[in-house]
Amino acid sequence: MPSRIVLPNKITVHAFKDFLSQNAFFPTDTPDHFTLEFHERFNHLEPFAVAMLAAWASYWVSRGIPITCENATGRSVNYLRRMGLFNHLPLETPWPLQQHEEAGRFIPLKAINTQQELTAFLVDVIPLLHMSDAPDQARAIRHSLNEITRNVLEHARGAPAFVCAQYYKKAGRVSIGVADCGCGIKESLSNNCNLSSDREAVIAALKPHVTGARYIGMYGATENAGAGLFYTRSLAKISGEYFAIVSGNTAYRLRRRQPESLFFYGDPTHERHDLWDSLLPWKGTIVAIDIGIREFDYTRAMDLIGQAFNAPPAGRAQSRKRPAIKFT
Repeated sequence: MPSRIVLPNKITVHAFKDFLSQNAFFPTDTPDHFTLEFHERFNHLEPFAVAMLAAWASYWVSRGIPITCENATGRSVNYLRRMGLFNHLPLETPWPLQQHEEAGRFIPLKAINTQQELTAFLVDVIPLLHMSDAPDQARAIRHSLNEITRNVLEHARGAPAFVCAQYYKKAGRVSIGVADCGCGIKESLSNNCNLSSDREAVIAALKPHVTGARYIGMYGATENAGAGLFYTRSLAKISGEYFAIVSGNTAYRLRRRQPESLFFYGDPTHERHDLWDSLLPWKGTIVAIDIGIREFDYTRAMDLIGQAFNAPPAGRAQSRKRPAIKFT
């Protein structure tokens, strides 16, 4: 039985709910093949969408399920080729890959399986984005990539993390996407938390000090356990941009332009947000974060986020056993 995935002309953090609600990436009955239908005129996919399509395609192709692409033509598809999406999707085109005149301000897709691969990947991040003249912003971007990708290595139970990013210079922001087709947040956190739904699991994962790692030291992550998603959510907030996460049938989105942006709530539902829990299920996790590249003091921002992370919950003394969060 075939299954069809239909891409709209734009897939952005601002408008992704309908796309996730209308496409069964992981149908209950395994299809004999998939058809991926691109929009006939134009396709704008933000990095999270590129990462999720690569993760999805790799998952099914590795299980012997073929994928056919339709309407994969035009200028926008050339961009997706440069991003590396068609290293994971079958596509035959009669024209050669055209390079833009500039070297590009993007990080092409990378499948990361180990901490060593992540460390090597992070070395190339800032040169690829051409941000050597903005060291504080570059530091924040490198940390965001490190934290959310390391989350996959710790919690996806063997599934690779697919990572990419784009610097939108005119808009003044960097968009990062990380996706996997692993076990998902609910199953990962089941080691430490009693969670009855994907909704509960997503909310729990965004709180400080929540982790599903089976033991300290998994993939080298001995510091900052439970810090990654709280940190990236807070960084998006302080820079006035979006943060979103999808797992199972639930998606959480932090809205842009948060008021009182220097105060960071431990509970993500206290922020201005959207929460949907009736989507068609995604097997694994998708994370999207936009970081504003403006005149922010990122060193102070990271200090404030670190203070918020290390503060004890109301009515509870700080535990001496809990290591302070470190941003290096």
